[in-house]
Amino acid sequence: MKIQDAATRIISCWEHTGHYDCHGDGAYGLIGWEGGQLVSLLQHYEAQGGTLALTPQQYNPLTAKLEPELNEVAKDGLMQSVQRIQAHHYMTSAIRHQWEYYRFQTALGQLIICDIGVNSGIWNFYVLHCGADLESDPEDRVIRKVMAYRQAALKRCGVWQQYEGVQRRWEFYEGLLANAGVGRWGKSPLVMMTVNGVKIKLSDHDPIEPLVV
Repeated sequence: MKIQDAATRIISCWEHTGHYDCHGDGAYGLIGWEGGQLVSLLQHYEAQGGTLALTPQQYNPLTAKLEPELNEVAKDGLMQSVQRIQAHHYMTSAIRHQWEYYRFQTALGQLIICDIGVNSGIWNFYVLHCGADLESDPEDRVIRKVMAYRQAALKRCGVWQQYEGVQRRWEFYEGLLANAGVGRWGKSPLVMMTVNGVKIKLSDHDPIEPLVV
C-alpha cells in the first residue's frame, strides 16, 4: 500500500472518523475539503460522470442548507472513489512540498508530514522553521523537532488547549514514534490499526510504500 493511501485512511479518522459526508463545520469528506478545494472535488466528480443539482461553484461556501444534498452525493461509490483519488493527490503534494526543505524518506515521516498538511495546509513552513539542522540531522530528529514546533504553534493560538482531539491526535503520532520508530514503521504489513476509536484495515501482506524522491 502506498503511503498516500495509508495516510488517507489514517488521517480521515482524525478529520471525520473516516466518513465521506459533511462535517457540520463547513468541511466535506474524508479530509475536510473547503472553498476552492471543494469546488475542485465536485468538478472532478462531475467530470467522472457524477450528477449534481447545482454547479460546483454554488456549493462554495458550503452551508447547512446544502448539506443534505451533499450527504446524499457522499453515498455514491463514484464520489467515494473521487475523494480517495483527490486525497491521494493532496498527500503527494504535501510530501513533495516539504522536500524543498528536507527529503523525508520513511513512511512514518511522510505520514506525519501529510497529517500536518491536512491540518495546516500543504504550504505550511513547520519543517523550515522547526529548528532542526535540515542539512545534516537524521529524519527522526527532524520529525520530533517538527512535532514540537507544531505543538508550540497550536498552544500559542489556543487550539491545543481548546480541542482535546488535537491533543489525542498528536499523542497518537508520538506513540507511533516511540513504539515503532520513524525508520521501521510500515516496513512490516500493518493489517489493522485503531485510530481515534475507529478500526481501519491497511494491507494484509504488503508494507507501506513511501513516496520516493
